[in-house]
Formats: sequence, structure tokens, C-alpha cells
Amino acid sequence: TEIADTDPLLHFDIDTVTHEIILSFLGKVQLEVICSLLEEKYHVGVAMKEPSVIYLERPQKKASYTIHIEVPPNPFWASIGLTVTPLPVGSGTQYKSEVSLGYLNQSFQNAVMEGVRYGMEQGLYGWGVTDCQICFDYGVYYSPVSTPADFRFLAPVVLEQALKKQEHNCWNHTFPLPFCTA
Repeated sequence: TEIADTDPLLHFDIDTVTHEIILSFLGKVQLEVICSLLEEKYHVGVAMKEPSVIYLERPQKKASYTIHIEVPPNPFWASIGLTVTPLPVGSGTQYKSEVSLGYLNQSFQNAVMEGVRYGMEQGLYGWGVTDCQICFDYGVYYSPVSTPADFRFLAPVVLEQALKKQEHNCWNHTFPLPFCTA
């Protein structure tokens, strides 16, 4: 994480099955710098695997979707409405809430944002979603039975349905390079 903190263009993840570190970067020079740093500063040998392309999904039109509380098949004590609006290429993702904190308190709002973040990482095809704004524009809870978990688990489902209503472009952004220490 120390290296990733110093380079905003470097992202990493750990494969939960192989326990390999997956680096996402933008070019060969960045790779060479990282390898040198690992070997010289941290004394970690590096063995590279064949790189692969990371694809990202980009929504192409505005779409909304709402799932209501107590309407099958919704098993959660929550209602969520989300609107996905495309943004220009390179904008990344933005999240905003139009649901009042006076109605739905911060812990529920945070849970929706966490669920949306998870859904954005998954996309429709297992790739991340980018260049769009997600707006939380409708929420209902039942006190005292609703919990933040209801909102956290429902949000990616609502996001998926909103994304399914759209056209998508999939494009390659960067490529990960799995490596293991020698």
C-alpha cells in the first residue's frame, strides 16, 4: 500500500484464490519503476506473468430503477431508487444523494453508498463501471425493522437493474500484471 499511496495511477488488489498481488498500471515504464523499487527498497524478487487487459463498462444513456419495500421479490426492509447518468470519458464515477438526511440518517445513506460502490466494481459483466454519476434519489425505511444492511444489500441489485436498462460500451483501460514474490 505504501507504493500505491505514492502513485495515484497505480492500483492493486489481492486475488482471494491465488493470493497473488494484481497491479493495474498504465505502461511499461511504470512497471519497471515498481519492479526496481520492490527489489531495491524492499528486497522482494518479482516474477511476472503474462499481462491481461482490464475492461471497463461505460453507460451510454440515463436510466433509473427503483425497488420498493414489501414488493416481491425484494427480501429487504428497504426501498431504493437510483439514477445512472453518463459522464464524459475520463470523468470517473460520481455519487450523490438527493435523499434528505432529515428522513434517512447517515448510517443508512452510507450503506447505500457502500452497496453502490460494490455494484460499480462488479458491473454487469464482472468489470468495473466508470464515467457516470449515480444518484440515490429515493429511499424508504420502516422503523424499527430496517437496518443499514438492508440498504447495503439492496443497492447493488437496484444498480444492476438500472444498468441493464442502458446501452454500454466496454473498453480497455489498463491491464493488470499479476506477479508473485520469488
